[in-house]
Parts: sequence; structure tokens; C-alpha cells
Amino acid sequence: MAIGTMEILTAALFLVPLSLMDKQWIPKWSIRVPLLLTTAAVIFRIIAFWSGDSSDAHVVGYLPADSTGLSRILHVFDGPNGLMLGLLWGYTIGIATSRPNRNSRRWYTLCWITFLLFGVDSAAFSNIGSSGLTNAPSVLDANSLIYPFLGFTISAIVIPTYVEFDSSSNLRIIAAISCTILLFDVSSEPIAWVFICLFIHQLSSKRIHKLRGVATKNRWLGLLVVFYSSIIFLTIAVFWIISQDNSELFWSSRYALGWVFLCGCVGSLMPLVGFDSKPRPEVWGFLTGIILAPALLPNTHLMETTLLPILLLSISMPIIATLPEYRRNMTQKQRLLEWFSLTILVLIVMSLYQYIDLSLIAIILFTPFFIRTAISDDEEE
Repeated sequence: MAIGTMEILTAALFLVPLSLMDKQWIPKWSIRVPLLLTTAAVIFRIIAFWSGDSSDAHVVGYLPADSTGLSRILHVFDGPNGLMLGLLWGYTIGIATSRPNRNSRRWYTLCWITFLLFGVDSAAFSNIGSSGLTNAPSVLDANSLIYPFLGFTISAIVIPTYVEFDSSSNLRIIAAISCTILLFDVSSEPIAWVFICLFIHQLSSKRIHKLRGVATKNRWLGLLVVFYSSIIFLTIAVFWIISQDNSELFWSSRYALGWVFLCGCVGSLMPLVGFDSKPRPEVWGFLTGIILAPALLPNTHLMETTLLPILLLSISMPIIATLPEYRRNMTQKQRLLEWFSLTILVLIVMSLYQYIDLSLIAIILFTPFFIRTAISDDEEE
């Protein structure tokens, strides 16, 4: 029966992106196709657990030999790939209950491909005919049931909030950020870190645009500074992180850095294909490409070393982009002070990397935006 699970997920990898396309010839009920496919995969897995005939790879090593069929049902989402199946199932439930627009469908498709292609082993549900169930109890138990809930929050809360960011309330944004941080903390999924960086980038860009608006001159200079500053900072930051363990590994990170820079360059061209509604669209596209890079090739060697530098770029570069631009109300002293303050902030955060988790660092960086927003609203009243 486990072969059925594997075949369904393989078919879903190709069918779900088609069902999420925003085309007139695609029926409206196609939005429920992902849920039907993942439900069928879960049913096949339930049958394999109920029968206990070793037809599912993750039955072996997780359940005691004398367990009953009913007791095994609670362990359907056990194991690394079982957890991802639960995440996908909850994710498709959120898709089926939503009314996505074109942008939402794009993000649904990207997350689906990332979850399934990079999160589930291709041989995860293959047959094991010669191995019996062991006496080792399940390690995860009912805690694995949180994964379907996390998958549901990504499609029902996180993606709609990001797509409708400008009209979303602070409470909704905080809820979406909390869901992404929880998912990253539990599973270390790269797509969760992508949304963390995207949200903090949006908050930073929105705040700086509200304060300073659009420059009348030297906007190209801002893009140039962001481009070279990002390359230099990413290279130095990755080298610093790697040097904590073994500096000789730095040359091995060239593929990860090259991929991140390539995605950034491609992202800077996004205004040419119609994505020009954001302030400073070239800078926005460049940083968005960099942010998406870890999720597009998460298995690249040493890609995890780029996560914290990318988060710091997401929050600092929208501010740095305004410093070389022509603005009458900004003195040279103010520009130098802001540059120096950002440098100190980055150095402090990088020094904390060894002592606290990435999730806690993200929470610390998010907090000032909502505190300052609340004060600003009170002042306007």
C-alpha cells in the first residue's frame, strides 16, 4: 500500500501546480484537487499502519511489534517524511478553504513544490518486505499532530497575509509571523525562513518608504550600493560563521553564495516583467531573489550559513538604499550616523549567533517594528 502513497505524491508534484494556475479554462473546483490527492496519500498510509505488514518504510523502527491497528493510527505522521506528509495534508486543507487570487496561487505553488520536492524523500514510502516491526516505541507520539496544523496556518494565514500585506492589521501580521517562526523552530523548513525574511523586509520597506518617500535623484545609486554591499556582507558573514568551526570550509560555500547572488540578479530584473508596483522595485526584486534562494535549492552544501545574513540584509538594505539618494531633508551627518548604527546592529546580532537560536533572533528583530508602529498610531490620534 505504501507504493500507492509514493505514486500519489509523485503525481501530485506535477498535478497540483496545474490545478493552482489562474486560467479561465481551469474549473473553480480544481482548488480542491491538492486536498483530494494528499487525503488519498494519507489513506494509503493509514491502511499500511492498520495492517502492520511492513509495507510502509516508517512503520519499521517506530512502532512496537505487539501494537494494535487502532493504536497505530496515532502514529500515521511519525518519522521525518511522515511529518512532511502531515504538513502537506494540513497545507492543502488551508488551500481548499481559501479563495486565492493570482498572487496567492503563485505562492501556494512555490511552497507546494518546496515542501514536496525537497522535504520528502523520493524513496520514503517504499516497501520493506523482509523487516518486521521492532519493540522500540515511537519517539514522536502524538506531538506529530502539530504538523497538519502548521501546514494549515501556512496556507490559511501566512500566505494570504503576505499577499495582502498593505491592508493587513498588525494583529494579523503578528499571527502570520508567529506561525512561520513556530514552523521553522519545529521543522527547520527553509520556506518558513523565507517568509520570516519576507515579512521583515516588508515591514522595513514600508516603514522607510512612509518616512522618506521616493527620491527624485540618484535612485540608481541606491541600487548600486545595495548590490555591492549585499555581496560584500554576505561573503564576509558566511566566512565568519564558517570560521567558528573550520575556516577551510569557506571555499566549499562558493556554490551556496553563487546561487544566492544569481537569484538576486534575476530578482532585480522582475520590474521588466511587470512586478514594478513596489517602491524601489529593482531593490525589492534583488532582495526578494536573495531571500527566496535558500528555499529554491535548500540542499546545497552550507546553504544554512546564509540564513542569518539574509535576514540581516532583509531588514537593513531598504534603509541603506535611501542613504546615497538625493534627499534635501537628510544631512551628511545623519546618513553617516544611520550607516554606523546599522553596522553596530549587524555586528551585535552576528555575535549573538553562537548563543541564541535563529528563531529568537528573528523575534528580537521583529519587535521594534510593532512597538514603533503602536506609538506612531497614538501620535496621529
